Amino acid sequence: MNRYYIYIVLVFLITCVSCKTDKTEDNKDAQPFSKLEAFYLSHLEGCYKSLDSLAVLTDKQAIIAQYKKARFHFKHIEPALAYVDVNNYKVISGPNLPMIEEEDYTNIRITEPKNFQVIEEHLFVDDIDIDVIKKNAKFLSNRFQFIKQNTSFIFLNKGSFLKILRNQIVRTGTTGIGGFDSPAQFSIEESETIYKALKQYLDYFKNHFKDEGLFNSWHLEFDKSLEDLKGNTFEAFDRYAFIKNHTHKQMELWVETVEDWNANISDYLPLNNDAVNLFSANTFNRLSFIERKIKDSDKVEAITSLGKRLFNDNQLGQKGSLSCASCHKSELYFTDGLPKSLDNEGNELLRNSPTLFYASLQRGFFHDSRIGGLEGQINEVINNPKEFGIDINLFLERVKDHPEYIQLFQEAFKDSVSKRHIKIALAYYVGSLNPFNSKFDRNIRGQEHTLTEGEKNGFNIFMGKAACATCHFAPVFNGTVPPNYKDTELEVLGVPKSAEWYDAKVDSDLGRYYYFNTEERKHAFKTPTVRNIEKTAPYMHNGVYKTLEEVVRFYNVGGGHGIGIRLENQTLPTDSLHLTDKEQKDLISFMKTLTDDIKNY
Repeated sequence: MNRYYIYIVLVFLITCVSCKTDKTEDNKDAQPFSKLEAFYLSHLEGCYKSLDSLAVLTDKQAIIAQYKKARFHFKHIEPALAYVDVNNYKVISGPNLPMIEEEDYTNIRITEPKNFQVIEEHLFVDDIDIDVIKKNAKFLSNRFQFIKQNTSFIFLNKGSFLKILRNQIVRTGTTGIGGFDSPAQFSIEESETIYKALKQYLDYFKNHFKDEGLFNSWHLEFDKSLEDLKGNTFEAFDRYAFIKNHTHKQMELWVETVEDWNANISDYLPLNNDAVNLFSANTFNRLSFIERKIKDSDKVEAITSLGKRLFNDNQLGQKGSLSCASCHKSELYFTDGLPKSLDNEGNELLRNSPTLFYASLQRGFFHDSRIGGLEGQINEVINNPKEFGIDINLFLERVKDHPEYIQLFQEAFKDSVSKRHIKIALAYYVGSLNPFNSKFDRNIRGQEHTLTEGEKNGFNIFMGKAACATCHFAPVFNGTVPPNYKDTELEVLGVPKSAEWYDAKVDSDLGRYYYFNTEERKHAFKTPTVRNIEKTAPYMHNGVYKTLEEVVRFYNVGGGHGIGIRLENQTLPTDSLHLTDKEQKDLISFMKTLTDDIKNY
């Protein structure tokens, strides 16, 4: 056999081996997703079959049994559904409230809820509404059948799976154990179902682990989580211990798994890829919340420093005596301490100045959430005739008038002063105001053990019985919904115009309604952060309450409804929370542990 034929044979053999290897690798990647998809489709079928059974029943206990069965199947698919079909997931698991989408005056979509929570709120009451329950069960059954017919996991890869895994760990630790999607308070037993599902998910990917010990660590950790969840009631469950001992441990294992699998994970997720707990200055990737990002990471510190200088420079505002810091004073935790802020002529404005701490970790700005990003918020403040009161072009010229800024912009951006760079610098500075160094943060990270039993109990009440965390989501405790952090919620609370407790009158400020005239948005305001709340009195958009005791009392009686205000669109549940005096005291004690050390700000 001559050399030519030997060469051809060798190439053929090498190609065969290579193809076999590639096929083996393809199978290694494809097999777990094939198994996961089969598991997913099986539980999708379980969802709609249980709902179909529910829809023909009349006995309440039989309906409850089928409802819980449908939820059991749903919780098995939740981790994957929330990732591969986020829009359907939001429809199915959303609150019993209209879904409102406002793009402009001519494009406002209001969708009445048809979901699990509607069924739950009509089922677990004395007089059930069979018609509403059946109508929603049929809708959900059809939706699950549609999802099944249009399901494909072919586009998923190991990075996708790891995002599914972490998203669900964070979702369970922030909203799941708090009852966000279960008004009837089944969230602890449903979290147990979730962890059993995650354990099964992970088993499909066992062969992806180079370190078998890491896989075993996951199994051990899931077993410990299940042990702590098993048999617990909603009110008795220790959420503080669960997050500290399990959610954070799982985040550590996740970081190790990304490395073990050599997985490619996006650098612009809301949570940093190396975040090992929820309550750290390194937890959030603040650049994912900023519209325009600077690719040169070495310049972030210089840009932030420049932004701080602009923020505090009162030579740039109207009459050369106004700066951002005039209304957001660092010593007052970036508020002004007034019930309602003053304009540049000293006249009272409609609302107060919210804290800028953690302001960047949201998707809506101003109390009415009328602006979607930090740069837009900065632009509006500069142009507003009652605030800075100057055109952005004039602001730019004033910056250029100071020679030191020319050099600072050159150092930060390698470019001259521009409107774009001014807004980016200010956005980067506000985006840096996320300390996460409070007493509570240090304790739940395990750095110290100084929380009292009352403070821990207060956190558990916040996350449980008081339902605070169904609107103020940990760890930021604002209205931006974990784990995707894409939506910041607005609520209608029925805030009074004065601190009356009987026959109160609603505050005349219509909030979000002013921008699109959507009836359902009357008196709607963004959910602010509870962090540093001890230092940011007075409270509510109009400063009506001076103490935290008043705020807790307001929520405890059912918001505006409980003090005589009857708003048809109140989104806050109107029932009393039935908090005891001790529970209210513990709740306030916990909120005070969220006070940051701000000496470096």
